[in-house]
Amino acid sequence: MVFESGALQPDGSIAGNDNDVDATRFEPHYSVIDRPDEVQIYESIMGDAQGRVTTGLLSAINYRKDNRLLPDGFDKQTAAAEVAVRGEAPRIRTSRIKATQFTTRLRPPRQKRRCALMCNCCISRSAFDGPPT
Repeated sequence: MVFESGALQPDGSIAGNDNDVDATRFEPHYSVIDRPDEVQIYESIMGDAQGRVTTGLLSAINYRKDNRLLPDGFDKQTAAAEVAVRGEAPRIRTSRIKATQFTTRLRPPRQKRRCALMCNCCISRSAFDGPPT
């Protein structure tokens, strides 16, 4: 294996997801993935008045990140303010359920070998809440 990005851990967390390790951090949107710790996670991350990451709906005042996968027909340029895409996402070329893309750079082994490239996309409806206490 050259590398694995975003493996699902036994506790439900995602390997390489900064937010699973530290609630004050989050994964940026990647156009290129070069390393196992770069994980593409489509999500909205909210910020509070002090600019900190928050999951509290009553304390959130903005989006720190919003690269949601959008349904067909959703126009990022004309969307109403209540549902508009925020952060870097308006500049991302494609954020549609049918097609989104990013690049993974693989460094080939020194010896010629046959190999297969496998991609497994996992979709979750809720964020990781941490291990049971």
